[in-house]
Amino acid sequence: EKTVSLLLPPCRVRMLYLTALVFHIPHSLAAKSGECPPVPPGSTCVVPKSLCQHDGDCPGPEKCCSDGCGLLCTKPIL
Repeated sequence: EKTVSLLLPPCRVRMLYLTALVFHIPHSLAAKSGECPPVPPGSTCVVPKSLCQHDGDCPGPEKCCSDGCGLLCTKPIL
């Protein structure tokens, strides 16, 4: 009986990984136009929470901005 392996050779796995990085990283790290709004003075933070890391994580024209506690997708100031 013949067995079929579902594992890819290591060189193929590396190539797929590198290809994914090449196409994902530039998009996710690209800065979008506009500026983040100023952080409100006196904002308090009990539990820091970030909903994004880079502008590319946000939909449409939104940017990944600080609200004084964490990062979240925000409409930019143009």
